[in-house]
Amino acid sequence: MKQRALIFVLLAVFGLGVLAGQALPNAEANARDAALTERDRAYAELSVFAEALHHIRTQHLDPPPVDTLIAHAIEGMTSALDTYSEHLNEARAKILQEDSQGAYEGIGITLETSDQGPRITRVLPQSPAARQGLRAGDILLQINHTPISNDTAQTLIEQIRGGDSSAILLKIQRDTQVIDIEIRREKIDLQALETSTTTDGVLWLKLRYFDAQTHHQLDEALKKHARSKNSEAGVILDLRNNPGGLFSEAIAVAQRFLHEGVIVRVDDGQQRGRHAWHADPKKVRYTGPLVVLINEYSASSAEIVASALQENDRAQVIGERSFGKGTVQRLFPLSDQSALKLTVSAYYSPNDHCIDGRGVVPNLRPTPLKDAQKEADEANARAEETCRGHATSDRLAKVKIPAPSDDPALTLALETLRTTE
Repeated sequence: MKQRALIFVLLAVFGLGVLAGQALPNAEANARDAALTERDRAYAELSVFAEALHHIRTQHLDPPPVDTLIAHAIEGMTSALDTYSEHLNEARAKILQEDSQGAYEGIGITLETSDQGPRITRVLPQSPAARQGLRAGDILLQINHTPISNDTAQTLIEQIRGGDSSAILLKIQRDTQVIDIEIRREKIDLQALETSTTTDGVLWLKLRYFDAQTHHQLDEALKKHARSKNSEAGVILDLRNNPGGLFSEAIAVAQRFLHEGVIVRVDDGQQRGRHAWHADPKKVRYTGPLVVLINEYSASSAEIVASALQENDRAQVIGERSFGKGTVQRLFPLSDQSALKLTVSAYYSPNDHCIDGRGVVPNLRPTPLKDAQKEADEANARAEETCRGHATSDRLAKVKIPAPSDDPALTLALETLRTTE
């Protein structure tokens, strides 16, 4: 009786209805089961989950708390999906939501793992970390007197961020020095966009990611550029190392440069079908010469923008073939403050070329390819496997070798703008 009660309680908690068939004779149960829809049949399988949970809680030598078991069960479900779908705990869900809004409570650094330990890769200007002297390249040794062992960069970010303007004590290594630095957390306004202007008036837009403020920052930069005396010298949209971000912001950024045409084609699955996002001439902010820079770390939303501008013949794309992430994720908050990040759509370029597994092939490259045809063939072969046969691209990169430079791709971008009529 206790087991049956637990099953019904769990099903009620999950909001999935009552599986009354458990008490029916076998003939009636089989008849009803045959009439169930596929979705109802999936929900019915939760009775097996409830049984397993009951046995673990009552029979295991040392069962963990039930919330831990449930969390691992959800993680197990998402592991059966795609690479990008996952269950986020409360801290990670909060970080993702904060990042997408363009502000968070913290000290203003980015981290990566390295052989020496967690390394600071960037210190935001005017941030608490910058004011206290942290530098890119510093290695984190301790957080609040707790040594860092095998913690991932994501785990460390969870520890460093906060919501109460409290202080945090970091022990870092800089070359041969070991330094203790106390930093008080505060609200950090992220700057997705950094700008610079060359001596001949070219506007360089370094877009680091796509958050809710990206298109507003872009509008301000383009408005200021339009007032300059060299406003038609050209714009370089630098998407190198941009991992993506909000899908809606990718559409908004592409809108700023496109008068007409398809921005992206989206497949929302069998039940929701396919549709396309189109340019809106009312949202254009710049019509002059334009080039786009990408590399192997340009992904997702960055690839949407690059392919939209390339295939509508709005801009030359320069650099290396991009990462190849052609799917869209959506965050679904759960009642325990955790969240599901689920892949809800796949996207394709304006000409219906597959992005996932293939990436965006640039028009021009700053360095020669050993075998351009082989690379393009391999990219399309990967796309055949990951994009349900939608890979139809036969575009190959045009190879051009620029003069030596500290940044050959940027040099080539400037040369391209100077020769644009």
